[in-house]
Amino acid sequence: MIDEQRPTVLRASRVRPIQPDTYDDLDADVKPHSSALRVSRQTEPITQPPVNRYRITGVWCKGLLILVIALGIFLVGDTAGYAAWITISNHLRYGDYPTAQMNVNLGHNGISHLTAYTVGNEIVLTEQVGNKLTPYAIKVGTKLEPPRVVSIMIADVNLDKKPDVLLHVDGLTQSIIFDNTGTGLSLALAK
Repeated sequence: MIDEQRPTVLRASRVRPIQPDTYDDLDADVKPHSSALRVSRQTEPITQPPVNRYRITGVWCKGLLILVIALGIFLVGDTAGYAAWITISNHLRYGDYPTAQMNVNLGHNGISHLTAYTVGNEIVLTEQVGNKLTPYAIKVGTKLEPPRVVSIMIADVNLDKKPDVLLHVDGLTQSIIFDNTGTGLSLALAK
């Protein structure tokens, strides 16, 4: 008889080998199940990419770009917009040709009606008392185009107890003074 031999079948073990725990030397005399036991396992360190705290994400880039564009538009609008606003407001206040007018008693035999405006490089002041009209024109070195707004002020500049006429033109740094002579006006000269 022939012995039937059975082939040996090797089966895989389901038991995993347990890694031994390593203990610190400080607590070597402590029992393994006490709460003061410090267990440290030998594992490989996990490598993670370094965290960049200053990395700008897509949302921040878009927000920053919108902020920069808005500031640029504001700065351009502020510088060009201010000049346009002054021009528009002067046009709405004074019309196509800015003219300042004032009625005041200068002591010239009645109420004086003063009118001031600019033409080219001249500043014109007219005084009308009754039917008498007296024009005064002053040439300036700069061209006053477009027509500028002229402000009329009354003050006793030379302290002679007679009201003098001051003209201020937008864009010029100095005011123009007309001294009151009692019968008319004369351009005050710098002393």
